[in-house]
Amino acid sequence: MRTYATLGTMRRQRRRRLYLRAAAAVGFLLLLFLFAVSGYHVGLAQNRVEVERAEATLEEMQASRRRLLEAAAASSQREGRMRERVEAVEAAYARDVPNGEPKRLLDLVEQKIAGGVPPERLALILGHAGTERACARGTETKRLTARTPIATTVDNAVTFADNRITVSGEGQMSQDAQGVPEPWFDPAQPVKLHFLTINGDVDNAEGRLPLQHAVVLGDREYLFVARSTDRRGIIELTAQDCAFP
Repeated sequence: MRTYATLGTMRRQRRRRLYLRAAAAVGFLLLLFLFAVSGYHVGLAQNRVEVERAEATLEEMQASRRRLLEAAAASSQREGRMRERVEAVEAAYARDVPNGEPKRLLDLVEQKIAGGVPPERLALILGHAGTERACARGTETKRLTARTPIATTVDNAVTFADNRITVSGEGQMSQDAQGVPEPWFDPAQPVKLHFLTINGDVDNAEGRLPLQHAVVLGDREYLFVARSTDRRGIIELTAQDCAFP
């Protein structure tokens, strides 16, 4: 009887151990399942955070791109308006500011007014100016010795209009091939002529030869043309006497 009781007890203990092992295995599997499910949800949450962060970054980049495009458009509009203003100023300058011969005449008028000539007289002169001149027949030609820094000729003046206009002048000294100064002026360089009238007025003309200049004396206008000659150091002056204005 004891033997049967002992065997029954052992069987019950064995079954209990099996049950316990099975329960432990099931619990372990359940725990693994819970961990897996929890990890899955954590991964989903992390992915959701990353997606939201990426979407926020994308929206910020798109907003920055829109701002850049708007700034570029505004800059282009400002550039267009500035270009229009510059073109308008250039057009106004070209329209209102003279150049060439008109500018030279305007500068001469301003110079005369600054020198004390009444604007009314200048207006009268310009009003009577015409394309045809009433000039005396023939011209008067004389030769002038031009001064240089190393050739200061005392008698280097010539007179015109019955000694009422005295002309003198100077130029830049010439140099030989070695750069040694020569005692005459260089006709290829600008010269300066001085026109002194009997009234004490002095006009100056400066430039390269041939050079033209006009001197008004009373009701006469003397038109001068200065040219270089074959003789070294000599300027040829030709004057024509015309009615003025």
